[in-house]
Amino acid sequence: MRNPLSTLGEALFSAPQRSEVKTRNGGVYYQPGEVDTIPVPENIGEEIELYQETPLLAAAYTQFADDVVEPGARVTADSSKTEDWLNDDFLPNAGIVAGKSHQDFGEILHQSAVLHEAGGKVLTEHVKKDPSTSEPTITGFMLIPIESVAFQTRENRPILLEPDAEGEDVAMTKRNEAAAYLQYHETSPYGRLGKYTDKDVVKLSQNDVTDITRNPLPGQLMGLSATHPVKGRTVALKQKLQDNELAIQSKAHGIWSVAFGREVVEAGNETTIYEWDDDEQQDFLQNKIGREMGPGDIIGHDGEISFEKFEGEIADGLLDFLEFDIKYIVSALPTPLYAVGWESNINQFVTERQETRYDKQVRDLRRTLETAYTGALIDVAESHGYDTSGIQLHIEPEEDESPIRSMDDDVMQRFVDYTTGLKNVYGNKAHKHFDEERFVDLVAQLPEEALADEEENEPDVEPVPPLDEDNEQVQAQFGQQNQGQQAVADGGEAVDEDGDE
Repeated sequence: MRNPLSTLGEALFSAPQRSEVKTRNGGVYYQPGEVDTIPVPENIGEEIELYQETPLLAAAYTQFADDVVEPGARVTADSSKTEDWLNDDFLPNAGIVAGKSHQDFGEILHQSAVLHEAGGKVLTEHVKKDPSTSEPTITGFMLIPIESVAFQTRENRPILLEPDAEGEDVAMTKRNEAAAYLQYHETSPYGRLGKYTDKDVVKLSQNDVTDITRNPLPGQLMGLSATHPVKGRTVALKQKLQDNELAIQSKAHGIWSVAFGREVVEAGNETTIYEWDDDEQQDFLQNKIGREMGPGDIIGHDGEISFEKFEGEIADGLLDFLEFDIKYIVSALPTPLYAVGWESNINQFVTERQETRYDKQVRDLRRTLETAYTGALIDVAESHGYDTSGIQLHIEPEEDESPIRSMDDDVMQRFVDYTTGLKNVYGNKAHKHFDEERFVDLVAQLPEEALADEEENEPDVEPVPPLDEDNEQVQAQFGQQNQGQQAVADGGEAVDEDGDE
């Protein structure tokens, strides 16, 4: 009978990851009567902060982003001039990261992959040289903290304002386009904390931003982060670790109760009472017991004091609870347990099942990022006066003459599985079931150049001189050699003209 916990585990580990890439459609004009300003939910900032402060989440998202962008980014286009300019000049300097311009575009992709999982939404500004002009030149990309943003939408409808929208309440950009995104807005999560009292609101239209949303729900502008379904469990895990740390400290040092009493000393007709006032008690606890005293120290005092020690208790079976929490949390994350160092029983069957799911999520996010930023790169090329036909971003290795050498790790693994399957079917004689051209083209998928020229492969042999009437002696000589060689080939021995060996 199948273990129901295994079924639950597989269901948890196969949670789908869907992304929405917003595209713009031209030619739509409307004039809304009212405009709504929708703040980002406060929990988005909490979830991003949880990622930043929880090593388990930080390791998972960083590893996932590393694997997504590992092959590198390149652009193809119909125009070689456009392609060379984007790859050689623009992309190596397209990022604005940590306040520094001229950073590689790969950093933007890496940040996008992290925020896609940690925040559920990625907003990337197209930074322009002069944003007030009608056709500004795009000089780079910079990610926008989602916690700083509020949205402008149609009244009572979760639809971002299109750039050509007009109305009295519509906030407009410097190019006189309707703003869909209001950065540094007072209603944003950071704005409500008073962080933007000294900043002016930055108004950005849909033409100014690349918007990628993870697992969007119907009627919602925001997506769901990978942290969202396990946020409570993550907080509980951190609380367990903190409580256990306090229990260990109390076990080691103990909790002391100090009671200050009255001491009565009678000497003849004289009675003396020793007691502690409030200031003396406070001074004794803070300066003597709390600071000055160390191991082996002895303190003398007047007055009666009684000490009592209490020890904390460490929870039994805590490791089992922590292990369950960790597996529960990682089930919602893109990376498998072994990738973040929490899988103890690693074997082929564990890794294969988890790798299949993981590789698919890596490929899915690569395609999502490619689709989202291809549109932005088309705008970049157009703003710089280059031909935009056929522009496409690829997150994959450079093309090679041999497709095998240009494969990334997951594709190479599928190729290995494929060739292993051929071996299982045909053994070591697979080549006998395919002619050379079909094997190279269909099985190995190599270019035609992989087929060597037959003439180049022929062994070097001494040419036979032409036979004619004036060369009867040569004819006889070669005839004798051929007869001898044929005899040897047939298993006999070469014989001379007289029949001797």
